[in-house]
Amino acid sequence: MCRMPRSVFRAGIGALAVIVSLSLAAGARSHIRYSGNCDAYGYCEYFNGNTTGTPGGSGIDPINIVWYPYGRGAESVLRNEMFWDSGCGSDQYNNRLLDSGWAWAVQNAQKASTGCATYPGRWHARIFWGHLHNGNSLAYDNWAVSDSHHEGWTHEINVSWQEAEEKVREELAVYWGRDTTANWTYLPRADGCYQGYCYNGWPARINAKDW
Repeated sequence: MCRMPRSVFRAGIGALAVIVSLSLAAGARSHIRYSGNCDAYGYCEYFNGNTTGTPGGSGIDPINIVWYPYGRGAESVLRNEMFWDSGCGSDQYNNRLLDSGWAWAVQNAQKASTGCATYPGRWHARIFWGHLHNGNSLAYDNWAVSDSHHEGWTHEINVSWQEAEEKVREELAVYWGRDTTANWTYLPRADGCYQGYCYNGWPARINAKDW
């Protein structure tokens, strides 16, 4: 008989608490899962914790925002509420569960506060959609993830990943009243150092409903 590691048990309890809170608020179960394939509660991961420059390449950016529920609304939220309306940026990839199964795929969209190579820099995030639920882009269980960051005019990262994460979460919570969770301990972690800045691996969760 295998004994569950204490870290997995604690994570499972935390995940259960998130499920309860989201269910009470929205009348539906949570659908983003905790890391480690499937845990003792049956919750399974749906995406890798970082982006890459090529399919299967080395990590470039950590995933620091989970758009859930209504994840397909993320692009509209960034454009209309953060006022990030530029689509200029390089392509990156994330390995995630798509409609056809697990696959490496490029971002579905990207939004930035200004165009490319703008002095002294800009806020920027790529948006990676997960698999579609019930054939409906407006479904509650749809999710997306992002690599929110600030970069200089030569595209070097110059603000910590945590600060970039909190800028988006706090502005959407304070100014737009969005339901958010800071340091959401409920998905694959991207804890480590990326492009000169270390990250704790726990992203923000933001409700992306845009209608």
